[in-house]
Amino acid sequence: MKILLLGTLFIMQSAFAQTRYCNEVILASGGDSKHMTTYAGEVLSSGSEMMDEQMALNTANLMNKEYDCSTVLDEQNATVTCSDAVLKNHKICNIETIYGFYFVYKDYVDTVHITFSRWD
Repeated sequence: MKILLLGTLFIMQSAFAQTRYCNEVILASGGDSKHMTTYAGEVLSSGSEMMDEQMALNTANLMNKEYDCSTVLDEQNATVTCSDAVLKNHKICNIETIYGFYFVYKDYVDTVHITFSRWD
């Protein structure tokens, strides 16, 4: 029983350490948020250039990779919500995770912008 309890605590601590590490890596230069810009061609979703949930996840994973964060976001560990913006045919997405959230939007010049903000 003790071994099972110790094993469970070790696994939970490892998961927390990875989350904390990812947060520290992305925000290494200090501050509460980090911004990155990429071209839509690098984060296409099913060949489409329209912003959707998959493009938002692809962009967040690209940002994580750029900052050497090993966390891969998917439907299991992140909640993605996309909604229409004020502009016609324009979507804005929010990805919530246990260590912060990503705000993702695409402009009309084929550029995807993403901002990561940690929970405070």
